Amino acid sequence: MALESTSQLIGEFGRTIGIENLALDEKGCCCLMFDDVMLNLELTPEPEQFFIYAELGDIPEHGRDEFYAQLLEANFFFRGTGGATLSLDRGANCVLLAYQMASHDLFLQRFSQILENFVNVAATWREKIASAGHGAPSAADAVPVDAPWLRA
Repeated sequence: MALESTSQLIGEFGRTIGIENLALDEKGCCCLMFDDVMLNLELTPEPEQFFIYAELGDIPEHGRDEFYAQLLEANFFFRGTGGATLSLDRGANCVLLAYQMASHDLFLQRFSQILENFVNVAATWREKIASAGHGAPSAADAVPVDAPWLRA
């Protein structure tokens, strides 16, 4: 049931952005590219949850302790992530941004706003991570503390 209704929502969203046949695949996944941000959309059946995640960049070679501290600081009450969560994929040596919501909470306007804000947060952090070798990202200037797009 969730796959069908979420697929319908994805299709509806696709039409609003000019992609007529946008759909989840048989595994409940879909990818979208906005500027330099590749969004992964995934619906899990048990429990029914919808995930948005993006790879943001490689973990810097130098200054990792400070870099990790900045990522943790950004996750503190989501102050630097707009409600999403920063994490590390050690195997791939990269930073990920992820957001999770119940699939039954999805409707077009809210979904569109969540994706737009997620892309903005991801783009900000991609830039900060890319320049992390020249100084770690600061949670304070990453994204605003107020993230009304997550309230509903």
